[in-house]
Amino acid sequence: MNIYTTAEISGVWSAQSVLAGWRSVEIAVLHAQGQLGVVPTDWYRLALERPAPSTSDWEAATARCGHEMVGFLDAWGLDHVHIGVTSSDIVDTALALRIRATNDVVLWRLDALHEALSALVGAAGDTARLGRTHGQAAAPMLLGQVFERWLGAVHRAERLLRLSRIDVEVCMISGPVGSYLHVSPAVEALVAERLGLRVAGAQSQIVTRDALAVWVAQMAGIVTVCEAIGLELRLMQHASISEALPPAGVGSSAMPHKNNPSRAERLAGLGRLARSFYEPVAAGVPQWHERDMAHSSVERVTLPQLAGITSFALAEATELLTRTNFDAKRMHAAFDSSLLDAHTHSAQTALQLAGVPHGEAQRVTREAFENSTSLKRFIKAIERHESKPKFKTPTPHRTGD
Repeated sequence: MNIYTTAEISGVWSAQSVLAGWRSVEIAVLHAQGQLGVVPTDWYRLALERPAPSTSDWEAATARCGHEMVGFLDAWGLDHVHIGVTSSDIVDTALALRIRATNDVVLWRLDALHEALSALVGAAGDTARLGRTHGQAAAPMLLGQVFERWLGAVHRAERLLRLSRIDVEVCMISGPVGSYLHVSPAVEALVAERLGLRVAGAQSQIVTRDALAVWVAQMAGIVTVCEAIGLELRLMQHASISEALPPAGVGSSAMPHKNNPSRAERLAGLGRLARSFYEPVAAGVPQWHERDMAHSSVERVTLPQLAGITSFALAEATELLTRTNFDAKRMHAAFDSSLLDAHTHSAQTALQLAGVPHGEAQRVTREAFENSTSLKRFIKAIERHESKPKFKTPTPHRTGD
């Protein structure tokens, strides 16, 4: 059971949805065969009138025969269906339908995250704060830069996901070993058109898993972006920084004063899990000749979980950003307490622009930093250099001055 999912994704990957997808593909095949005069059109109408079997009937039929597709066909109870096709034709094409529905949900949630970040840029983007690198005080910056880099990652995720749809939302109806032995490319084309998918092109008995592996990597990448957001929020909530106030929640069971960032930390765990799915799915690209089953069990476990994790992580990241209070006063206080640290880069740059070699500029700046007790003294120490540097106190609003 995947508890880290959303209602929309749970519906897409439920057992009943799987059976409905198989039924849709089988009906589309019969309709195409009827259009081309391969089978009587009545067979299509009979299939259209028969609903998909219940999950309990399907499970019972599968237990009797030991084959999920045969169990589905037995439980569905039609005499004239599954003609010239293999289980992989139905399963892989129906999988594309579920991936398409998942992509729709994920893109919708990416858009919601995009809107939340854009709102933060507008509301607090001009807030000056102390930048940090390697956990140490660095140059001054704007809070908006943090939000904007996440916006860039979200934008790239949207673009890459839309590109991947071309190769992963595909239809394959080609029969045993992909030879079109008793089903024609014309049938495949009609099925693809009816279902709104692209024809997969030359394949074996299954759709080659390279595009699916790329899709898995992109889903994992989206979860990792959410993890990055969660990590930065955790760091900003650290007691020594306290620049972001997390949403109120239950803290420690033993120490009631705490407000643990458990939701942001959960994103880190989900990122690790999502990334771990790539290798086993990518291992399905190599196959024994035209078909083996090693990939099937992997995908049945990983794909529903990955779809759920991705939607869940996006929802969590969006809510965390929306409900977190970013404290401008604390940011200003942190900047004021690290004035020397925040100005070393500008001092070194002023020396270099005055013609001082890089190594000497670093030495002079470091000595001034170590021997100064205030920003005023630090600036004087730099300006006393024989190169007569023109030191300007930097602000995030004057980047490049």
